[in-house]
Amino acid sequence: MNMLQISKTQINVPFVCRQSVPVIPNFTPVISSLSQYSSNSGAYTIVTVYGNNFSLYGTTGTSVIDFGNLKNIPVSFYSSQEITFSVPTNALPGNYSVIVVNTQYPIYLVSNSVNYKIL
Repeated sequence: MNMLQISKTQINVPFVCRQSVPVIPNFTPVISSLSQYSSNSGAYTIVTVYGNNFSLYGTTGTSVIDFGNLKNIPVSFYSSQEITFSVPTNALPGNYSVIVVNTQYPIYLVSNSVNYKIL
């Protein structure tokens, strides 16, 4: 009777520690769309901003809106993907850029710009 012999081979695998990578997650806000892109001058208008990385507080700061040269407009926070703001009623007719800013000291994270028109 012929028996099959299995040999034991030792596998030498070096022990490797994981190394940390100096990468910080990107929490820069991104605007995908607005609920509307225009309104009448002097009219009370609430605009919903859709996107990603909006923040209420914490390490990413607090999200605010820059509306043209009008800065730090407060927002109502619904989720990291949805906020609303009130269009300033004192804004004159013209084109404005809407930007979300996560106010995080010492670096402010600034979104892309989306155009808004006051008629």
